[in-house]
Amino acid sequence: MTPSLLFIFITVFVDLLGYGIMLPLLSFFVQAQGGGAVIAVALSSLYASAQLFAGPVLGALSDRFGRRPVLLICLLGTSLGYHMLGLADSLPLIYLAVFINGLTGANLTTAYAYIADVTTSENRARSMGMVGAAFGLGLMAGPALGGLLSRYGLSVPAFTASAIALSNVIFGFFV
Repeated sequence: MTPSLLFIFITVFVDLLGYGIMLPLLSFFVQAQGGGAVIAVALSSLYASAQLFAGPVLGALSDRFGRRPVLLICLLGTSLGYHMLGLADSLPLIYLAVFINGLTGANLTTAYAYIADVTTSENRARSMGMVGAAFGLGLMAGPALGGLLSRYGLSVPAFTASAIALSNVIFGFFV
């Protein structure tokens, strides 16, 4: 696997790992601020809605400015969003953090476009399969890691997801 494909694999893994870490814990963040189940479910919908609208925009931006800058900026935004979530002391801040993560988590369209750009037609299906594997691995490992880390406080999983995303920015900057 080339370093650039490894970066894409890690980017998708990190995106879904962070999502998996935090999604099961969002209801606890909401509960800590006095909110109920409706607000917690609305946060999940907000995340998905932000991705729905941001995906095509990020795809167009990556066509214009390049895949790598868009991916790096999105990872920075993801790191910021998780950091904000770890610091959030009100429902509006939780909503803002989830919204930022939804917007920047829509970088999957850019990741798939990058794969299509740099692979030959013979290797494209294999490379897309690797991205799919990263997707699944992140969703599988995230909730387990989030659950383990939550034993040390609700903020710990959020700060961990933030640090992982920021580490990937540094890796992507140099690869």
